[in-house]
Order: sequence, then structure tokens, then C-alpha cells
Amino acid sequence: MSNNDPLVEILYFDGCPNHHPAIALVERISRELDIEPDVRLVNVPDEDAARRLRFLGSPTIRISGVDVDPHTEERDDYALSCRVFRTDAGVSGQPDERWVRDALLRDAGDTRRAGPRSMNVEHLFDAELHYQSGMRPIATEGDGQLIGSGDGVVHGAKLDGSLRWTLFEEPGTLVCSMNPILMIATGDGAELRVEGRGYARRARPEDRLWRVAGSLRFETADERYRWLNGRLAVWEGEFDADEERARYRAYLTSAA
Repeated sequence: MSNNDPLVEILYFDGCPNHHPAIALVERISRELDIEPDVRLVNVPDEDAARRLRFLGSPTIRISGVDVDPHTEERDDYALSCRVFRTDAGVSGQPDERWVRDALLRDAGDTRRAGPRSMNVEHLFDAELHYQSGMRPIATEGDGQLIGSGDGVVHGAKLDGSLRWTLFEEPGTLVCSMNPILMIATGDGAELRVEGRGYARRARPEDRLWRVAGSLRFETADERYRWLNGRLAVWEGEFDADEERARYRAYLTSAA
């Protein structure tokens, strides 16, 4: 082991049937990623220790002090109990394998490599999208279920106009993957096709506001906007399910 190896803590209490499979899960994914983490087992003996260690149940897997479960920011139900995870596949006694994999890769990238190049971002446009019941989709194929279509506007110094959109989605209770497809008609007569990939997340099943982030890819034959072809953009914002409206801010990216 070296000081740069990711620190993995597996918190458990005696008698928990799930902490041995959690150890096996971490070991298997580490082998697959060719990562050698410093795995430490942390026994939680009583309720006082559970509160002190912010123990959400057995097993709890933390990598460099951060819970691999992305849905724990607002939880404070610390207790000496078995833990239940709400994954995309359903309720489980183990965390989602993807959470562990992503957390190990993220931490290994911070400690073992020189680090990613910084990324410069440049504001491209602000967008407001509205759902329109019964609107004809602008695409018939995408990743996931066809959720719906609508219209909207984009405003920016370099891109300004109206849009039509169709959304494909893999639904989830707290997290869903999204594949939006947009057609932007600029004020000066150009047309651009935009395809996105991203995720939407909410903290609780009853929440009606989703936080959204993703990447965008542009395609156009218009000479005035061909500089966008092949460029990567990101957008972030929120979708209000009650108002059936989404607001996003998009940025062009470039590595420094």
C-alpha cells in the first residue's frame, strides 16, 4: 500500500449478514479496475458509536470519507441497523455496483494521476422548455421510453431563437437517465440539431423539483454555425414537474 491508495472504509455491526458481500463487492470491483485500495473494516458497537460515526446502517461503504450512495446528503437517521439501498434495480442490501465503481475511479483519479486538465467554459445560452401535451415528437428513436415533447426558447449572445424538443428517458424513483433531442431555429434562419445525455435527480420520491445535468452535442449544415459541430457543451438546471417547465443554462467547454 502507498499513501496514494484510495481509503475504503466498510462500516458494519456484528451479526450483519450483508457486510461480507460488501467486502467482496469492493474487492471484485477493485480488481476489475486494477486499483489497490486500503480497505478498513470499522465495527460499530453501539448506538452512541452509530451517531458519532454518522452510521446509516450496515453495510456503509465510504471512499475517502464519502458515502458511495449518492442519496445521503440530507440523511441523519443514524442507527445500529441493517441498511437498505434504493438502487435503480430496486431495494437491495448492497449498494449499487455502479456507485462503488464510480467512487473508486473518481478517487483514484484524484490521487494516482496528475489530474485532469482544467476545463474552461463559455456561456452559450439560457433555455426554457415547456411540455406540450399531444405534440408530435421530433424523433421516434432514443435511449429509453418516449416521455413527451414540447417547445421553448434559447437566449444567448451566440445562439438565440426558438426550439422544439422530444425527451427519451429511463425512469427512476430518485435518479433517471435522460436523452433529450432538440431542434433549435435561430433568429437568423439557421437550424441546429442537438442531442443530449444526462441525469435528473431528486432527494425524495415526493419532491416535484428535479435537478438536471448533462452534455450536449450539436449538428448543423449551416455555415454560420458549423463551428459548433463537434464541440462539447454541458447544461445544468431544473425541471418543475408541477409547472411542466424546465430551465437550463448551457456552456461550451474546452480543455485548458
